Amino acid sequence: MQLSPVKKTFRVRHGEQPISRRRHERYPANWPARCVAEGQLDCDVIIENASEGGFGLSCSLPLEVNTRIVLTIDQIGIFPCRLAWKSDEKCGVELLTEEGYLSTDQIAGLSGAL
Repeated sequence: MQLSPVKKTFRVRHGEQPISRRRHERYPANWPARCVAEGQLDCDVIIENASEGGFGLSCSLPLEVNTRIVLTIDQIGIFPCRLAWKSDEKCGVELLTEEGYLSTDQIAGLSGAL
């Protein structure tokens, strides 16, 4: 599947362009996924964009920033994540790639989907 980069305009915070803080290019996704935060949440979400570092969700989650969650994307994989930021309408999650979190199979599944 070939995807094109997402082009968006972002507000400037603290004198720095947010786009300059990104480490990975984002791609439009529109993927349905299951979001689970142990003991706190179990719901369906839509991933609106994806990168090698995380996902942008088209909804806000009723969780605190830095909460660990698991996103399950059919035919792609299961991804441990951290809620990195949220607004009233959207949120972003960072893939947890530290030792013991993201396997090479998960990375391959995501890379293949991007």
